[in-house]
Amino acid sequence: ERIVAKMSKSLKNVVNPDDVCGEYGVDTMRLYEMFMGPLSDSKPWNPRDVPGCRRFLDRLWRLLVDPDGDTPLRPHLMEDASAEPEGEALELERALNQTFQRINDSFKLLNFNTAVAALMTFLNDASKRSESLRRDQADRLIRALAPFAPHVAEELWERLGGEGSVHHAAWPEVREQYLVADTIEVVVQVNGKLRGRVEVPAEADKDSVAEAAAAEVPSWLEGKDIVKTVVVPGRLVNFVVKG
Repeated sequence: ERIVAKMSKSLKNVVNPDDVCGEYGVDTMRLYEMFMGPLSDSKPWNPRDVPGCRRFLDRLWRLLVDPDGDTPLRPHLMEDASAEPEGEALELERALNQTFQRINDSFKLLNFNTAVAALMTFLNDASKRSESLRRDQADRLIRALAPFAPHVAEELWERLGGEGSVHHAAWPEVREQYLVADTIEVVVQVNGKLRGRVEVPAEADKDSVAEAAAAEVPSWLEGKDIVKTVVVPGRLVNFVVKG
């Protein structure tokens, strides 16, 4: 109603929420309103952005549900995993906990757009590793989705076999141990130009990072005098060479 009134007065144009809900669904309308920006800001209505929120919901649904299958969720999500996540499942666990942290932070200032953006980022990550997504991760993802797309979340929760309503389920906790990555990617430059990238232990000291970076670009350093090595922790190594 706020959007209709504001557009009616300032632009002489009315957007009827019922029409948007009828075409794209109530959850899409709700998601787009939150994705537009912080609640305290004045935001223009752009109908071209609404379908993007619908596509997000469709992609998330397909991540968890095979539209051509005969099981409530994708078969690998029907099985419980008791072991600690590893490999791609571990990468998804880290991404999922980062998502929860961003959503929690968004609640403090009512800037729900950052929460929706976090969910979209996780979906991109999960779509690349869809077979590695675990049932317990899907469970927590659905819980986090509930405030933003309540109807889709409720349906997915029922398919998961959750007890009662998803809106009465416990909010997913941020597991601090998964917020710190074991390794980080460092850019390797020679005379300021990108020549490679290397993964190093997150706790590696500068000398170790420089050594790993040098091993990544030997052809660019061979026969050259290294005048200076600049290490920016967690970001890059730049070899200044001559000769």
